Amino acid sequence: MDDGRIKFGMNDDSSPKRKLFLKERISKGDSKTPSSILKNVGTTKDGTNEIIELFKSKCFSYPKPTSLLKKLIKYTSKDSELIMDFLQVLRQQPMQ
Repeated sequence: MDDGRIKFGMNDDSSPKRKLFLKERISKGDSKTPSSILKNVGTTKDGTNEIIELFKSKCFSYPKPTSLLKKLIKYTSKDSELIMDFLQVLRQQPMQ
């Protein structure tokens, strides 16, 4: 623990985790590892504001902000890959 490899969350109040440094991850070829806590990706309030701007009403509950979706796509895909949204098919009509 003296070398700072064991962390107990950001506020020292959660279960212990082994810390890996970015240069170690990169040397292993792991350059797209997301942090355990996604930061600066917006909130459902941001998602709601985006929906209201597009549809002029709040027609979905707890929409994800586009900033979160962009971050998740960045972590899980390559630039040359095509991302398709199949979940839109499941909901034909917006919630009232």
